[in-house]
Amino acid sequence: MPTASHPDRTPTRPAATEHDSVLPELREMWWETGVRARAQARLFAVFTELPRLVWSALAVSWRADRMRTSVVAATTVGAGVMSAFG
Repeated sequence: MPTASHPDRTPTRPAATEHDSVLPELREMWWETGVRARAQARLFAVFTELPRLVWSALAVSWRADRMRTSVVAATTVGAGVMSAFG
């Protein structure tokens, strides 16, 4: 909202920001910040976020369908055991 320089005068427009000078087609979109952050992430940062992301994915799949999540988990563990000892 514009700020007033004096109560008797009309409100003045705030100073132009960097985003005002850019064409709408060239402005950064809301989703680009996350894409850029993931592209610039270091290996250690990715590994520290991995457990939280895995637990989030498991929680979503468990809430969606418990039976199929259990079947997929069991077959994945079974495939790992078979490849290790097979």
